[in-house]
Amino acid sequence: TFVILVFFIWVPFSVFGENFVVPGSYPGEPDFQTLTTRWDKPLDPQNTDTIAEYYLLENLSCGLVRDSKYSSTGYEGCIAEKFYLENKRTWVFHLRNIKWSTGIPVSDIEIQNWINTIKASKSRHIHFLNLAESIQYIQSTRVLKITFPFEVDNTILHELSLADSALFPVDYKNRGWGTTIGPYKVEKWNPKEYVLELAANEFSPFYSEEMPQKVRLFKLLDPKDREKLFRSIEVDVNLISPPASPKILGPIISNSPQMYKGHPTSITYFVLNKKNQLALDIKNRKIFRNIIAEFRSKIRDLSGDLVPIFPEDQMIPKGFKGRLMEDSVLMKTQSPIKATELKRIIIKVKSDLKDYTNLMAGLEEFFSEKGIEVVFDYSNESGITNEHFASISSFLGNQLDPSGSWAFLAGPPHGPLSEWFDEYKVHYQNAYSSHELSKREENLDRLHKEILDNCVAVPFGIAQQTYLLSNRVDPSRWNPFDSRMRIYELRWK
Repeated sequence: TFVILVFFIWVPFSVFGENFVVPGSYPGEPDFQTLTTRWDKPLDPQNTDTIAEYYLLENLSCGLVRDSKYSSTGYEGCIAEKFYLENKRTWVFHLRNIKWSTGIPVSDIEIQNWINTIKASKSRHIHFLNLAESIQYIQSTRVLKITFPFEVDNTILHELSLADSALFPVDYKNRGWGTTIGPYKVEKWNPKEYVLELAANEFSPFYSEEMPQKVRLFKLLDPKDREKLFRSIEVDVNLISPPASPKILGPIISNSPQMYKGHPTSITYFVLNKKNQLALDIKNRKIFRNIIAEFRSKIRDLSGDLVPIFPEDQMIPKGFKGRLMEDSVLMKTQSPIKATELKRIIIKVKSDLKDYTNLMAGLEEFFSEKGIEVVFDYSNESGITNEHFASISSFLGNQLDPSGSWAFLAGPPHGPLSEWFDEYKVHYQNAYSSHELSKREENLDRLHKEILDNCVAVPFGIAQQTYLLSNRVDPSRWNPFDSRMRIYELRWK
């Protein structure tokens, strides 16, 4: 069985697996030239910026555990066969006799080197593992014990479930991903033709004879061919990660035999630009914040029905840990204001939003009514200039633990909000140095509120990740609160 995945022009590949095809669009991707240059090199788990990379990594590797909707703890073992708290400070992991996709056992030295590497990792997603007092690997029993100088909880499992914590071959930078422990291995990679082919790894803990045995990712070379997807161009899965152009997606959606919608987790928000003199003034940022707050009630109707956007005033979606109590969000209670300091602002906007014609025109008109001329600079190129007052970005808030979300958003030096790190530094450091769960959650809430109150980020809307599917695939094993593209969880009808 071969699965096929197809991605649009700005994403460098598509995926098939025993005839499984997926076309998809990703907000916030770098421009096409940047991607083609980046993908000439092997995928680096320590340097992932896009969900395309992260989703691929989750199909090529795994760590001690992985999040799962089938477990009461929220996690299932991968390298670890079972895991538990031995006492309040020590997590114990019983390791499988894991093998590489070549059939060669993973050695004790490789295990030891791997766990030491992630403990010393500088990844902004890994905080608590760095604080471990000791990591003991007992080779005779294949038991790994991680002991902390304070009481611990499931937060460490969250870190150990991320792609940053996965076991990968030490020579991947030279030899690529032909050898893995994940559900798939790379069988063929042709960056000139933008074709990536994967094969199932029968030695993986997640392997099943029912999952797609072959996967092909490829780039749609001619954007005009998008309308042929699910018709003359065979495709099994197409990811729509909003905001995505309704104009482009309309024909594809009408062609697709079935659709899978996840829980609303894709948040669109404004990042204020610290390099802009107007944005440096908190009074101007609050004026901007209050105008957006007033406008939110119009978002759903103006965004249309094809790829709808719903109003959102927080950075953590409903239904997830880390969501603030509604009455603590100040933006809801702000009275209407009249702009006196802002006369003209430029906002960097992803090109997809240009096709939300009514929404963007309505937003422009609303600012005009407040006495502000807003200019939308539509571009998919990375980076902003000093003249940009703000930019629009997107965040997939689907993590089980808010510590992971805030590490991604606010963690220096690469977090999209980290330019403003000094504004929330105390709350950030308190959150990640808190050893008690209740205090950590309290500090993460304070961090969330501080970022909103200081208008570092201004949430705008939220939408659902959506997969367009062929008739032969069954996505029911996917978790709608996560809806990551875990190809190995797909089944044939």
